[in-house]
Amino acid sequence: MIKIAITGNIASGKTLVEKLLIQEDITIIDADIVTHNLFEEDNDVINQVCKLFKPFASDIKNNKGGIDRSKISNLAFANKSLLKGLEKIIHPKVKQAFNEFFIKNNDKDIVIGVVPLLFESGMNEQFDCIIMITIDSDVQTERLIKRNNLSKEQALSRINAQVSQDEKIKKADFLINNSYDIENTKLQLQDILSKIKSENKLK
Repeated sequence: MIKIAITGNIASGKTLVEKLLIQEDITIIDADIVTHNLFEEDNDVINQVCKLFKPFASDIKNNKGGIDRSKISNLAFANKSLLKGLEKIIHPKVKQAFNEFFIKNNDKDIVIGVVPLLFESGMNEQFDCIIMITIDSDVQTERLIKRNNLSKEQALSRINAQVSQDEKIKKADFLINNSYDIENTKLQLQDILSKIKSENKLK
C-alpha cells in the first residue's frame, strides 16, 4: 500500500484536489473531517478545548454541545499559545484516526490522506509520498478573503500562522501549482498519479 499525503497552506486548493481524487476512485481520509467529528463527538476533546479557551471566551459550544469552530478560529489564529494548545489536543487524536484508517484499508494499492498541517503535526512521517499544493501568494490571499469573508489583515494572520509555503516545498515529493484553472490542476494531478503508479508498478 502506498500512502500519499496531500497538503498545502490555507486556501491553496486542497478541497479541489480532493474532489478530483474522488473522481479517480481513490480511498481518502481528510484531517479536517476527522477534526470536525472530534469537535462534535469526542467528549474528551470538547472538555479540553473548553478548558483551554475559558479565559478568552465564556461559551465556545454550538447548539448541539460540540465546539463551534467559527467561535474559536479567530481567537486561535490571533494567539499563538492558544493555537499551539489546540494543536496539542487535536493532533494526537487525528494521528490515531489515520493509523486506524491505514489498518482498515491495508488491502488498497493507494490511499490518500488530506492533511493541511502535515508538517506542523509531524504526520508527514506516516506517509510514503507527499504532494504539495502551491499557490501564488496574491491569489491565496484573495481566495481566503472571499471564501471566509475576512479582512485582509485577518487573512494574512491565518496565512502567517502556518509554516511558510517555501519551507514546505523543500519537503514535498511532488508539487501542484493551483494558481490557474481547474483543468490545469487536474492534468498536473493525473501526471503525478501516473508517475507514482509507474514507480511502484501499479496499474
